[in-house]
Amino acid sequence: MQFEGLNVFLRDGRTLLARGPVAIVYDEDGFALDQTIAHAIEIGFRQVIVVSPFAPVLADEPNVHLIAHEFRVEGFQISLNAVIAAAPPKTWLFSCFNGEFLWYPFLESRSVGELCAFHGEERRAAFFAMVVDAYGGGRPAEVDRDDTWFDGAGYYALARHDPVHPLTMLDRQIDLYGGLRWRLEELVPWTRRRIDRIPLFQAQPGLEMQVDHTLNDAEMNTVSCPWHHNLTVALVSFRAAKALKSNATTRDRVGDLRCDSSVRFEWTSEQLLRLGMIDPGQWF
Repeated sequence: MQFEGLNVFLRDGRTLLARGPVAIVYDEDGFALDQTIAHAIEIGFRQVIVVSPFAPVLADEPNVHLIAHEFRVEGFQISLNAVIAAAPPKTWLFSCFNGEFLWYPFLESRSVGELCAFHGEERRAAFFAMVVDAYGGGRPAEVDRDDTWFDGAGYYALARHDPVHPLTMLDRQIDLYGGLRWRLEELVPWTRRRIDRIPLFQAQPGLEMQVDHTLNDAEMNTVSCPWHHNLTVALVSFRAAKALKSNATTRDRVGDLRCDSSVRFEWTSEQLLRLGMIDPGQWF
């Protein structure tokens, strides 16, 4: 189904948000869009909504939909907040960009619906995610599953400080750094170096996504609840590599993105669990 504009979707397509989890994919340039959609369907999203300023030819699937909308000027969060407001409360929503893939513990045997149900039973309404900067051996044209790499070391976390009271640390909130944005930090604006996001969450009245990929509800930005560890997820993302290889000011300076700490992505959740990039929490 195709909607000619965000307002048309909010008027005629909001029933698609009635049954979650729903994936919302923001198409910046068409890179690996089909693979992004296919992965979302494979792991169990009931609806996949693509927001794109282009006119991509999407897979002929009854649960894949297109919103023709230019989001790049105002920012993705403006249209996402409109979708959050239109969704029934407690609907699980996932937002990502093309060329990004959601990974979570035991993905191979458990659907994203089971993941969200388990998290909800633990009274958690959002997932903390680590962005894993993935890259290939050359300039990315499409995702090559046999030539996908990421940094296996060089990650760290800092306690997040209250922006209003800088000497106060926020409870159970952290800023993550690492990957390409840390290794090539001289080429990345400091506002783009963090690799933490809240991409999967329950819609609530008044909830809004902010420009830094956090929500306006402090508890939903936390890594875990006060009493034990919770599930965390990862976004395997080619976005940073694509930008570094495509931007005229950086493409001649980066060369081969692989380094001594690079490891080949096995496309398994077990590898990410082993490296501590996702956490099963109390999952059993």
